[in-house]
Amino acid sequence: MLIYVVPDSVRRMAHESSIKNYWVTLGLVLMTGFVGGHRFYVGKVGTGILFLLTGGLFAIGWIVDIFTVAFGNLTDKGGNFIRPQNGGTHDRELAMTNEDSTAQPEDTAKKRPLSGCG
Repeated sequence: MLIYVVPDSVRRMAHESSIKNYWVTLGLVLMTGFVGGHRFYVGKVGTGILFLLTGGLFAIGWIVDIFTVAFGNLTDKGGNFIRPQNGGTHDRELAMTNEDSTAQPEDTAKKRPLSGCG
């Protein structure tokens, strides 16, 4: 049986938020999405040029990107999600996940109740 251990640094990288502003990205995708303005903003120049030359991938890519940005699933060039920073439930869940991931095995062993002794 193989057991994979994911280091905390890798786990944190998967949940980091982008420094790009969600509301700016949403505005750009709505107003300039057909020419790839939002793609240039988030650092994805290659797909930005593709959107520019094809009219937002013939408008289909533009419509998909509107929903992708609106639901917070668009990533920047570094792979970080562009999501609103409002202290909502996502931020609380992330904080709880980070707290749980820092627990050491000996700490959790002390908290477990003893059962079936004797």
